[in-house]
Amino acid sequence: MKELILFKGDRFRGVHIHVFSQGENSLADCDFDNDTRSVVVVNGFWKFYSDPEFERPFQLGEVDIELGVGEYTEEQLRDNGIEPSQVSSVRPA
Repeated sequence: MKELILFKGDRFRGVHIHVFSQGENSLADCDFDNDTRSVVVVNGFWKFYSDPEFERPFQLGEVDIELGVGEYTEEQLRDNGIEPSQVSSVRPA
């Protein structure tokens, strides 16, 4: 099972939620819509969307961005093409 941890604070601080690969993961349903500041990808690859209905994936050119296992601060998310304050839904790649 794929797992992702989203944090409301940069550098893995503050309120956080664990997201698993089963089911849909609209962040509006868990009070995290546009509130992500840092991310830990525990396993798997994940896609990030700026829309709660899985529309508008973050992209580099025409390729959807996928993050793999690792820790991503707010700055690192931006460096990877994801605007943390606009993340509204996530799903496994």
